[in-house]
Formats: sequence, C-alpha cells, structure tokens
Amino acid sequence: MARLRLDHARPTFLPIAPRGLVSDQIVFGLSRAPFGGQRLARSAGVATEIYEPGLVVPNPFAVRALDPATQADADWAESPVATAAPIASGAAISLGRFLTEGLAIALLQRDVIGVVPLIGAGPTPAQRAALDALDLASDFIAIDRATRVRRMIVTQRESGAINGRVPPVHADRFMRVAIEALRFAVEPYEISSQIALRRPRPIADYDVANRLSFDSWLASMGVVTIDPTAMRIGASDLGLLDLAAALAGARCVVIDDPSQAGLLGFCDPGTKVVEIAVDGWTDPRIAAMCLVFALDWRVVLCAAPAYSVSQPVPLGSTSLLRTEIDIAGVAMALDVS
Repeated sequence: MARLRLDHARPTFLPIAPRGLVSDQIVFGLSRAPFGGQRLARSAGVATEIYEPGLVVPNPFAVRALDPATQADADWAESPVATAAPIASGAAISLGRFLTEGLAIALLQRDVIGVVPLIGAGPTPAQRAALDALDLASDFIAIDRATRVRRMIVTQRESGAINGRVPPVHADRFMRVAIEALRFAVEPYEISSQIALRRPRPIADYDVANRLSFDSWLASMGVVTIDPTAMRIGASDLGLLDLAAALAGARCVVIDDPSQAGLLGFCDPGTKVVEIAVDGWTDPRIAAMCLVFALDWRVVLCAAPAYSVSQPVPLGSTSLLRTEIDIAGVAMALDVS
C-alpha cells in the first residue's frame, strides 16, 4: 500500500498557439486549425508515492502497490535491493519519452533524496549512453519480468482525472532536467542546418502515399534525415551525444513523430520546428514541447486519411486509408521567416 504521498506540482495547461492560429505564421496546408481548434495542452503535475511493497512491470511499463491476494500479482521476482525507484525504459519506450520522463525524474530524485537504485527494463544503447553520461548507469537494475520491491519510491507525472477519465499529458517544466544536462555536455556541430526526425515507417492506421517522394524532396533540399528509433543517420550509426550536438547545431527541424518530441529540447531557442501532422490524427506534444523550449513551431496539416477506392471495404479496416504529405506546405513552412 502507499505509505506516503507528496504532490510536487499540480496539473495545469499550456497555450500551444501563443501567436494565434494565423495561417501565414503557424498553419500550412489545410486551412482548419489542428487539434480540433483546441489551444491548450495539458501540463502534468508531479507526485511521489512510497509503496511498501511495490510491483514494477517492465513491459508494458507499469507500477502499483503489490497485492498478493490478486491473481495478477501472484507471479513475480524479488528485487535484489530493498529500496528502488522504477524508471520507464527499454525498447518499448521512445528515446524522447525516456529523456523527458524517466531520466528527468531520476535526476530530480537524486538531487532531492540522494542516490536510489533505478529498476526497469534493460535500456537500449541510446538510453544506456544517457545513463552513463549522467552517472546513473551503475545504479540501474535491469529486469525482464514483474518484480517486487520492498520499498518502492515512485515519482511520476500526473494529469488528473476529468469526468473519471485520465487524459493524456503533453508537457511539463520538469521534463527539461535531463535534456538540459545532456545538452550542456556537448558542443554544437552542424551536420546540416536542416534536420528531419522521421518515423522509421508509417503508423499502422493509414498509409502515406507519397512518402518516398517526400523523402527524396527532403534530400534534394539538403535536409538530413535522422531515425531516432534506430539511432542512425543514413547508413551510419549515431551516438546519443552526437544526436544532441547535431540538433544543437540545426536551425530547422522537420518532425512527424510526437513520441520523439522530447528530442527537440536539444535545439537552441528560436530554432524553427516544422511539424507534419494529419488532420484527425494531430497530437499536441510537439507544439507543447516547442513552447517549453522556446522553439518556433509551425505545423503542416495534411488531409485526413480517406479510402482511395470506391469498392466495399471490410468493416473497421484501416488498410486502405491513405493520405499525402503536403510538400508545398512544408516548403512554405521552411521558407517563412
């Protein structure tokens, strides 16, 4: 059960369009506003609870008070340490989320309560590099199954329930901690003044018909594409600190993956960020991150996915949903001063 709870910050809101949704400044492509016209993103509260005992599940990441009487809690391993703090890590956690959520919280805990062993799924090479750079790797315990911790210190972001439902969290000021520490450790160098952080493949809900054409157009414009999931730039491997230095040296970043929004924190204030979003699938995380780190956000809103054929489609099928990236809109967003 939870023995103690401390609220560090309460959930609040951030305006995600501080200049107003003015078409020639912010929105390119479709004329309608992103996020259904919503202008506020949820900023998380942060709270610490102590569970005695607690259970941490590495994948999918979850923490809760341990109840041995519950069937779901019947099979677990014992932690090698009596006290530990869980961290969202592993291949299922994007690098952006790891830096702005798990690692940021670990640094705050270390500064306030001292060194506490971290416990979570085995880190990816990029996550391991971040732990090494911030002197946290030696205190990390990798697990591959649900694990019981006698005293578990859980600090996590909270958005608060609305009408009984917990909405998604888009940003909070505490996520700056790990990003700023890593950014301070590197000197910017310019791989290219224009960098694209692109999804390694289209999302499962729809197909982007002109994806290859868009990639070719980006290359012709001198935009260097980085895959932050595989940590590769073209055919070359990329280290975490190399990624931070490259983004610090960029003046413009094109991004289409909200789960990697945290990486934008490596950019210097004022860097132009061009988000590629799809009508109906928009996500405020990139816009909120740009506000937190003082970046110049623009969004290219592409048409909502539609069926490209008139023949009958199985009920609920998304396999034939298609959209196209608005290349002209991206060109306008890149050129507008």
